[in-house]
Amino acid sequence: MAFHISTVKEEGFITIIISGSMAKADTQTIIQEVIEEIKRSKPQRVLIDLRKSRGRPGIADTYMLVRDYPINTPRVKTAIVDLEENKEFTSFYESVAVNWGYPTRCFDSIDEAEKWLRSGTVS
Repeated sequence: MAFHISTVKEEGFITIIISGSMAKADTQTIIQEVIEEIKRSKPQRVLIDLRKSRGRPGIADTYMLVRDYPINTPRVKTAIVDLEENKEFTSFYESVAVNWGYPTRCFDSIDEAEKWLRSGTVS
């Protein structure tokens, strides 16, 4: 396991920071840990920061990943922050997540992500 997940409670949301290698073999474990943290914390808004992590799932794996989220996965307003170089992944992930009913937006700016999380309604 070459990745690390940490959580910081912010005003109005939690930030989950994923760092290290996100190898294909670890993707499911990472997702499970993130979902468990969201269930434990019960936030209405979540910011997931991927900027310190390496490796992203491909298009097919990304679709399957979201499609196979457990039925009881909380549908909380989620902002994902990633590097510009991973735009293809984040754009596709956002489309798939929204199509499956998860209120998600992806950003390459932490400030823009926080602004969106704090704006409007929860979903």
